[in-house]
Amino acid sequence: GVHIGARTTSIVATDLFGRTLDAVETPTPGGSQATALAALADSASRYLARWHRRRPLWVGVVTGGVVDSAGGTVDHPRLNWTQAPIGPVLASALGLPVTVASHVDAMAGAELLLGKHAARYQRDATSSLFIYARETVGFAQVIGGGVHTPAGGAGTVAGLPVHSELLGGSGRLESTVS
Repeated sequence: GVHIGARTTSIVATDLFGRTLDAVETPTPGGSQATALAALADSASRYLARWHRRRPLWVGVVTGGVVDSAGGTVDHPRLNWTQAPIGPVLASALGLPVTVASHVDAMAGAELLLGKHAARYQRDATSSLFIYARETVGFAQVIGGGVHTPAGGAGTVAGLPVHSELLGGSGRLESTVS
């Protein structure tokens, strides 16, 4: 798995039960979009080469910004990426299928599958709203026990106007929280 954060990128290996086997963190590559994607592909390739006794099955990539999961592309204003083809670039470099998702959608999905309330979500088919606020701000909808991404793509709350004396006056939600 690869988590591309605004400042740090994590690359992780897990087993089929979601248990972390190993993880590394590196600064998220800067520079042009093409240079950054090439650096990410190189890092993932070198990491994967360490696992010669295990058979990788799939790569999941999560990030902030606006994610087109069907095309594997990302618009990420903080990284200056527009239609960044992270899914196709990693699939080509690693020779594996790649799924790209919004980081909050992925967190909600992981909670449904592996969280302490996973059985309740499956049994009750509840609906929930997951909200994440740290370096970026996002949300995910869980409807009927599954993560729901609208046909037009995941929504965003990052640009909501806010006023906070504590966090530094007026601005947008994401810049104020981060």
